[in-house]
Parts: sequence; C-alpha cells; structure tokens
Amino acid sequence: MMHIGIFDKDAIVSYVGLHQAGIYNQVDMQCTLSEYRGQGYIRKCIEYAITHFSPVISDVGQTTEAKETWMALIQRPHLHGYYWLNLETQKKEPIKWGHDGPTPNPWDDTDSVVILALPQQTSSAILEMRAQRAAFDSARGRKDPWLGRGFTEFNP
Repeated sequence: MMHIGIFDKDAIVSYVGLHQAGIYNQVDMQCTLSEYRGQGYIRKCIEYAITHFSPVISDVGQTTEAKETWMALIQRPHLHGYYWLNLETQKKEPIKWGHDGPTPNPWDDTDSVVILALPQQTSSAILEMRAQRAAFDSARGRKDPWLGRGFTEFNP
C-alpha cells in the first residue's frame, strides 16, 4: 500500500491511496477536505504516483468524484499519457478527448476496463527546461500553475 498526501501545516488535507494489483499500482482511494477541494491536490498526488510508481491504473466502480478526477487528467494530461486498458486481454488504446467525451470510453461498467496512466516520453532538454522554469517561478514566489483556486474545472 502506498500513501500520498498533501499537508497544510501538520494536517493532511488531501490523500490518494494505491495498492499493488499485479504489475500495476491501482488507485483505491482519494479524498480532500471540502475546504481544500478544487485546487488540484488530487491531480498532484496522482501525477506524483504516475511519475514515481508507474504504471498506475484507476479503480473500477468509481465514485462521481473519482470519475471527475480522471476526466480532468485525461482532458489536460500535462506530462502523462492515459490509455483505455482491458485487464483481461492487456489490450490498450490511447484515450482521446473529443466533443463527445473520451474515446474509447473507459467507463464501460465492466470490471475488466480501467484507465492506465503512464509518463509520456519527454526529452531530457524539455524536462530540464521545465525544471528550470519551476525553479525560476518558485524563486519569485509564483505558485505552481497546476495548483490553486480558479482551476476547479481541470483540477478536482
């Protein structure tokens, strides 16, 4: 079991739990205190898991909030790729977001289909540029652009 959290001082305000499911790390719980919702903390936790514990898969039978989280991640993938994955056949397809939502649809109401999240192949030059920009912004007191109020549409 892995636990990833966001703290405000000494209090945990957002949490994602994962467990080993075969070769995958499966998200089995996510929660954020109501006053901290809509600021991208679950996104940050799941992206951390994808980067450090790949491959990560969604759970099945998701709550409305979990589905909204995965929809936000798929719509704005940042540094990761999202795939429709059939656990029985291991067939995977990239999920594309269109006018009618995700294609293929990862919410097909079976226990065999999940969302697979993987880091995208990114050149070392691009990663270095992003790291330098993050350090530059941090040194000037700028917030992470993926976190904070006002990003509720894509940061559950």
